[in-house]
Amino acid sequence: MRKNQKRYDAKLKAKVALASLKGDKTLLEICTENNISKSSAIEWRETLYKEASALFIPFCEREKKEKALKYRVESLLKTVGEMKMETDFLKKNCLNK
Repeated sequence: MRKNQKRYDAKLKAKVALASLKGDKTLLEICTENNISKSSAIEWRETLYKEASALFIPFCEREKKEKALKYRVESLLKTVGEMKMETDFLKKNCLNK
């Protein structure tokens, strides 16, 4: 079983990640001030570093990608539903014979 994990809000994660990238304080000082583990702070910093470029993608491009993904998900769900119906039909008809 997992122990109860602490959950941190996005504002705290961003604050810690930015502070660690800024370099005014050591990572240990930042962790102590915010009562978090060093591994969490390192993970948040790496996430910010990797995903920061996404902040500068124009809104219209993000919106287009989001719509395309939604359409793809809907299409896949429709296909899965059709396949389930076919499977149910075949199970019903094969078992009755």
